[in-house]
Amino acid sequence: MKRFAALVVLVVVSGCSGGEPAVDAPASPSEAAAPSPEVEVDANSAQFICDDLRLWDAYRRADMPSEETDMFVLGGEILVAALEEDAEPALREIAREHSADQDAAAEAMIPWCEENTEATNPSSPW
Repeated sequence: MKRFAALVVLVVVSGCSGGEPAVDAPASPSEAAAPSPEVEVDANSAQFICDDLRLWDAYRRADMPSEETDMFVLGGEILVAALEEDAEPALREIAREHSADQDAAAEAMIPWCEENTEATNPSSPW
């Protein structure tokens, strides 16, 4: 039994040590958001993301439990689209800063979208 306990301790200790070296994070979110030189930013990405964001905001403002699932799914799609390498760099930076909370990411993107894109739906709140 003591041998088994010693073996378990050895396995746990060896599993905690070693491994791959840590990768240094970029110095600022702007460096992380910069696309690779060979990737061209999709000129329509901001409009598509912001159109979805307007719909997400409409669901949020409706405050209806029946819309919560749609709002959650759409929020995830917005975050994924904004994190794409060819997405608008400003939206990608916001998405990376708030990647752990899709609602916070969406809320943080709204001011940028209000200022930089036009609503394609006349009933859009902004």
